[in-house]
Amino acid sequence: MLVLKTGREGESAIKYFLRQTVASVAFLIGILGVKFYPAFSLIVLVALFIKIGVAPFHGWLVSVGENLD
Repeated sequence: MLVLKTGREGESAIKYFLRQTVASVAFLIGILGVKFYPAFSLIVLVALFIKIGVAPFHGWLVSVGENLD
């Protein structure tokens, strides 16, 4: 069970959830769109970069990690 001790941890959890959700939706849209437009492979790549926290999309990872135990 996840127990949040401070407001900062809750904020970090929400940041993580929202960014991962957006990246997952972009990934799914990209996968579905690749059949019709090969340029959608760029969307898939960007979504994966966001999910794993590769630069220049690493800003969320640092802010989330700072506030967790």
